[in-house]
Amino acid sequence: MTAQVPLLETLEQEGGDRRGITVSAADVPLSRIISDLSEVERWLSDYVAQPHSEIGRTGAVCPFVAPSIDAGSMMIRLDYAVTGHQVDELVASLMAHVNEFASAAVPERKRLLRSVLVVLPCLTGSGRANLDATYSVLKASAVRRGLMVGQFHEDCDQRAIRNSGFRVSRSPVPLLAVRFMALHDILFLGEDRRMFEEYRRRFGRHHDTGRVRDASLRTAYAAAMHAHPDSVRPS
Repeated sequence: MTAQVPLLETLEQEGGDRRGITVSAADVPLSRIISDLSEVERWLSDYVAQPHSEIGRTGAVCPFVAPSIDAGSMMIRLDYAVTGHQVDELVASLMAHVNEFASAAVPERKRLLRSVLVVLPCLTGSGRANLDATYSVLKASAVRRGLMVGQFHEDCDQRAIRNSGFRVSRSPVPLLAVRFMALHDILFLGEDRRMFEEYRRRFGRHHDTGRVRDASLRTAYAAAMHAHPDSVRPS
């Protein structure tokens, strides 16, 4: 893996916002911010961007992380105001970050690698439980806008697609990842009819015209079509 995450150098030498790193609370000590960013940096470099024997396939845990970092397309938002004690406030705070990402003008050719990590260092144990409980709501709202979200924290029970025994979404610092929907997301969206329809609107023609080469994606799309035969056709 060649990508390096210059989070600490960026924060200390260049100013966070220049490279897409922002902090929500001005009264957070710099030492705390650096510590939290360092944990995220190690997690990205040493786990997410690396192969793993339990992932059930070759390649990195997330194949898009290293290219996104190399392209300077990954943004970091540290939100120290979110504890997660109140479900409504948690959802509102996270949706504000999702809305900010969705409203940014990003050329189509750059969308594949564009992402934001909303880091939540103050999310408590009950906050993590509330994130788990509301994740489906956050995901459904994001998918309707052509986005994907992923939750990560130390207790996260999300399993790998190809290995249901592997809890793939564990991280040392709680966070929500946001990115644009991509062709491979049929692997995550095929079971739910409404989510599949959003996927099919955007990528159905790739499948219907035989342009998808990956057999696993073709199989997942065919299974979703069988499960949802009256889904909306791509326009």
